[in-house]
Amino acid sequence: MKTLAQKLFFILGMLTSVNQGVTLVLGQLTDGTARGADVFMPLDIPLYLLLMTKKKASVNTRYAIFVNVITAFVFLFYLFSFSSEFIAVEKAEGRFMIVHLTRALLLFHLMATRLSDQAEILALVKGLLLGLLFQSAIGFYQWQIGPVVLPFFDIVNTWRSSGTLGPPNAFGAYLLTLVPFAVRGVFYLPMRPKWLWGTVLLLSTASLFSSYVRGAWLAFMISMLIFFLVDMSKSKLTTRKKITFIVIVIIFGIGMSIKYGDEIVNRMADSEESMMGDAKHSRKSLALDALRIIDEHPILGVGINNYRYYADKQIGGTRIVHNAYLLITAEQGVVGGILFVVVHLSILIVGMRLLRSPSTFYYQMGAAALTSMLGICIYHLVAPDYRLTGVIIQHWRSVGMVLGLVVADELYRRRLHPARPKWTAPGLGRFPKQNPAVMTRTKAF
Repeated sequence: MKTLAQKLFFILGMLTSVNQGVTLVLGQLTDGTARGADVFMPLDIPLYLLLMTKKKASVNTRYAIFVNVITAFVFLFYLFSFSSEFIAVEKAEGRFMIVHLTRALLLFHLMATRLSDQAEILALVKGLLLGLLFQSAIGFYQWQIGPVVLPFFDIVNTWRSSGTLGPPNAFGAYLLTLVPFAVRGVFYLPMRPKWLWGTVLLLSTASLFSSYVRGAWLAFMISMLIFFLVDMSKSKLTTRKKITFIVIVIIFGIGMSIKYGDEIVNRMADSEESMMGDAKHSRKSLALDALRIIDEHPILGVGINNYRYYADKQIGGTRIVHNAYLLITAEQGVVGGILFVVVHLSILIVGMRLLRSPSTFYYQMGAAALTSMLGICIYHLVAPDYRLTGVIIQHWRSVGMVLGLVVADELYRRRLHPARPKWTAPGLGRFPKQNPAVMTRTKAF
C-alpha cells in the first residue's frame, strides 16, 4: 500500500469491526436513567481523515447526478430522524440513535463518493476481512471452548456466539455482510496469502452457524445462491470450481447434520408458529401492530428509537416489530420509509451494472458487495436489528460500497477506453463547425 488513502481505507476496514468507544451522556429517560451514546469510536479517525483529504471520485463520471440525487435522498431520510426531538416520548433514546445513524451515513457517503481505484478497494476489503477474523475468532472460541473476556470490550457470553457485538443477532447480521467477501477472496481474487483468507472464511462461516440467527442463515443462503447462479450464467465458474463448491457443500452439510442436526432442527422447529401464529408475539401480530402505529402517526412517525413506547402493551419482551422496513416507517414516518426503500432499490438496480464489468476484479468485488447488500436487505424483512450499532454501521457500509464500486468501475472503463480527442486545425479551433471561413473555402474546393 503506497498512498495515505490506501492505508486509511485499510485501517477503516479493520475498525468497522470495533464498536466500542467513548460514551457521552445525552439526556435522561423519564424514569431518571441516564442515556448516553458512543460519540467517539476508533473508526471515526480514518473516517474523518478520508472525508477531509480524499477528493470525490464521482464528480466527473456519468453517475455524478445519480450519486448527488441519492445523497440528497439519504440526507432527507436523515432529517426525518430529528423529528424525535419534537414528538418522542423519550428524547434521549432518539439522540442515542441519531449519533450512530450519523456515523453510519457518513460511512455510506465515504464509500459512495471516495473509492476510486482497485488499490483502495483491495485495501478496504483486506481491512474488513482482518476485522472479520478478529470477530469470528472470538465467536468460534465462544462456540467451541467457552466465555471470552477482553479488556475494553463488553462481551455477552451465552450459548450462542456473539463476538464483541453484544446480541447474537447483531453478530449474525454483521457476519452476513462480510462473509461474501471472504468467499470471493478465497476462490476468485488473487489475494495473498490464501491460507489467511481461507482461515477467515472457515472461522466466519462457523461463527455464522454458531450465532443461531435463523434470519441470517436464510438470507445468506438465498443471496449466495442467487449470485452463484449469476456466476454460472456468465460462465464465471470453471468445472474445477463447480466441483470444488459441490464437494464442499456436501461435506459441510453431512458433517453439520451429523454433529449438529438436532440443534438445527430444534432451532427451526417453531419457525412457522413464531411467524404466522395468533399469539401477540408472533411476527404477524407484531407486523399488524406496526401498521397500526404507522396509521396513527403517518407523517413524522413516533420518533427514532421510540417504537417500543407505542407498541401494544400486551406484547411481551422488547415489543418491537421484526421487520426493519416497518420499524423505520413507524419511527420516521411514511416519507422516511419510502426514501429508505427508494435509495436501496435504486442502488441495487444500478449496482447490477457491476455484473457486466470488463474487469474480473470489479465483477468479483461487485458480486460480493451485491451479495452482502441483498443479504442484509432480505434479513431486515424478518429481523428488528437495524437499530443495533454493529448492524447499522455494516448496513450502510455495504450499501455505500455498492455505489462506490459502480463509480470506480466507470473510472476503470474510461481508462480502458479513453475518449478520442476531436481533430482541431492549428489556430482555427474545431474544424469545420467553429470557423465559417474555413467552411467556405472547403466548399470552394
